[in-house]
Amino acid sequence: MMKVIRITTSLDFGGIEKVFELHAKYHKRNYELIFVSLSGGGKAEDFIRNLGYRVIILNVNSKVPGWKCLIKLTALLRDEKPYVVHTCGGEANFHGLIAAFAMRVPRRIGEEIGVPNHSFISKIIFRIVYSTAHKVIAISNAVKQYLTSFEVPVGKVSVIYNPIDLSIKPQKVRVPHAGFRISSVGRLIHHKNLTILIDLVKILRERHPSKLFELWLIGDGTEREFLKEYAKSAGIENLVKFTGFVSE
Repeated sequence: MMKVIRITTSLDFGGIEKVFELHAKYHKRNYELIFVSLSGGGKAEDFIRNLGYRVIILNVNSKVPGWKCLIKLTALLRDEKPYVVHTCGGEANFHGLIAAFAMRVPRRIGEEIGVPNHSFISKIIFRIVYSTAHKVIAISNAVKQYLTSFEVPVGKVSVIYNPIDLSIKPQKVRVPHAGFRISSVGRLIHHKNLTILIDLVKILRERHPSKLFELWLIGDGTEREFLKEYAKSAGIENLVKFTGFVSE
């Protein structure tokens, strides 16, 4: 049976993790599928393991370049001998594609999940890295436009949007009377720059005091308590809601 290894940076909570969960959930089991995390596991790891899949956590520093990460990943691919390696995210693309190329994996696929802020040197490095891939996936046309501006030839990039789980019925939520609700779904971490949304709600309230504005931050992460304090210091803690789900 053909063996496919999917590699990402972390398998805890977030957008990439949700994509991996959906792949595991709806995989037809017509090929062997293994999930690999460079750094750590968590929520997504548990979900995927409970479906009966192998999940390998390398527990290494995934920062580029990570020589220990490269060594462990190369050894893993040497032992597993997959037919396909599919990497996802900057760190996984860098280490995974290099390791897969070194181990002569027959099919190598990279996937860029956002528009990175690469320096000129980084662009050159990733251009070399992506040259080892047979295909590069972009999750949007904006990402494709960035990649094809320098790092990847146009013919090598395909746009595949992130999946959604249609088995989950959407829930209705009440919008504040004579106002607006702004929602953000994702990890509460520094590089998401969520403080700008809190600043936005503060400005909207000041400019339109007769209207009600709410901000819902749906998710969890290391910045949760910081964001609560930030909203409090802005004087709008009652307008910023923190939750892991949307209820009626």
